[in-house]
Amino acid sequence: MRPVVIIGAGQGGTTTAEALRDRGFDGAITLVDASVELPYRRPPLSKAFLSGDLDRESLVFRPTSFYEELDVELALGESAIGIDNSRKHLELAHGRKLGYDHLVIATGSSPCPWPGTGAQLDGVFQLSTVDDAERLRTAMRSGAALTVIGGGFIGMEVASTARKAGLDVTVLEKAERVMARTLTALASDVLVEKHRGLGVTVRTAVSVDAIVGSAGRVTGVRLDSGELLPSDLVLVGVGSAASIGPAGADLCDKSLRAIRVDEFLRTIDPSVSAIGDVAAFPRGRRGIRLESVQNATDQARSVAARLTGQTTPYITTPWFWTEQAGVKLQIAGLVAGADRYVVRGDSGRFSIFAFNDGGLLGAESFSNPADYIAVRALLTHGLCITPEQAQDQDFDLAALARSGSSVAA
Repeated sequence: MRPVVIIGAGQGGTTTAEALRDRGFDGAITLVDASVELPYRRPPLSKAFLSGDLDRESLVFRPTSFYEELDVELALGESAIGIDNSRKHLELAHGRKLGYDHLVIATGSSPCPWPGTGAQLDGVFQLSTVDDAERLRTAMRSGAALTVIGGGFIGMEVASTARKAGLDVTVLEKAERVMARTLTALASDVLVEKHRGLGVTVRTAVSVDAIVGSAGRVTGVRLDSGELLPSDLVLVGVGSAASIGPAGADLCDKSLRAIRVDEFLRTIDPSVSAIGDVAAFPRGRRGIRLESVQNATDQARSVAARLTGQTTPYITTPWFWTEQAGVKLQIAGLVAGADRYVVRGDSGRFSIFAFNDGGLLGAESFSNPADYIAVRALLTHGLCITPEQAQDQDFDLAALARSGSSVAA
């Protein structure tokens, strides 16, 4: 077998390499990444690593010896700058060219830069890498004022971690509610109340004019209204974008701002696949890009299966999770676009079921893993429930999920 080259040593890239070996692939595998760090987990950066409960070594997926035993070459500190499709060569910044039979792009996503002034001031942070998280952790001190610009998952998780560490935290969100792209309005409201209960100030429907400072250091955040919020530290979390990079530029779909792939995760060049945050894959009538560990790892395994002879479309139920403000929220499905939702459970353990035109889109489970597992199974197997059944605590969701058959309305 000719070589497989993987760009990106994050969750998707490393899983692709491991899955290929697990499936008996005996060709050469090279894992390329611009970072010199051993491949590591990123979800803890805003939580356990930022709080100091985990160190850098604890984030690493595998030691160097694992990749040596797997016969996977780690080309770390190497940036991919171009693809020669005709010769099937990947060009690296240091001049090396890697021949491939198949190329997998798993370059993930990157934080969107702050579009206004003040981004270069000391005390202004973004969170993407372990170095970013370490710098922020070092700067955090009890009593300091942290302003978080952006109420997405990263912003809210950092706010929770920082408040627990004793910082005075304010979250500013331009939209009408936090995490609006992913959560139902009710789930957003629940999390905001949890944060406020811990002393976090959450302000929505506010726009930031500028990050301001003195002598090169941040001193505050100015709103469009002219109000100035004194700030010792600022975290910018205003969204993310697919990390296309120069190597994937010719494959980018500008309308999606991602690399479009088909149902088998192939790009317009069949010898190149794209997975994870960087890829927009078919779902319904459109292409969507999902940023989650589950999506990256499931797509990695799907590509590995195809490259070893098992060609099946990538079809899976998306799921996500977050820990913040003392609660664990698990989400099965995509709940955006719901026209009705119902609540099952009580204030301590409950789930919000989202429906559109009577069909189940998904559920958001607060400290309720049983509902979350059941809904994942229902969506995976195409089983039907009504809003009334979802709301009825006597209705056995788990039994239906196990049965493999839908219940008539």
